[in-house]
Amino acid sequence: GRDLSKLCDLCWPALVMPLSEQGRLGELEAVARASSKVAPSDGSYRAMLSWLFLKLGKPQEAALQFERAAQLLIESDSRGGGYLASLGALSEVAAARSDTSRAGELYRLLRPYADRNLVFGAIAVFGSAQRYLGILAATLGRPQEGIEHLEHALEFNRKIGARPWSLYAAYE
Repeated sequence: GRDLSKLCDLCWPALVMPLSEQGRLGELEAVARASSKVAPSDGSYRAMLSWLFLKLGKPQEAALQFERAAQLLIESDSRGGGYLASLGALSEVAAARSDTSRAGELYRLLRPYADRNLVFGAIAVFGSAQRYLGILAATLGRPQEGIEHLEHALEFNRKIGARPWSLYAAYE
């Protein structure tokens, strides 16, 4: 009962993509807030919550979660199951905030994983790391490098059949 409920609460990142596409992202807010309390020292859930707030048009709440998540993830030696997807989520928030300092740190952390598909544990896929590197490169004022990353992301996402992520990379 209670353990299953906790597990479901922690699986909400898998619903980000489908609910976003349906314009129903707000339905995740309560469970996302709760997950950051279940795992307060896990920067992964805070990173996803920051991204969610950004997409919901709540920039102050996104900024608060962003700073805490960035601190936890950047300073941590742990590379848990949500680490890479969390770096991706923070990349989008850093870009939206034009935060070049954090964008540089995130680029440095994500670069070694350029050939990877970002996943949140075994429950959610967020596409090629190259997409997020492209977003970060553009934020850092390196548009040509950003385009190259996005082209690689488009090719990678097409190869693995990740159509939505291919579309995002093509659009960006």
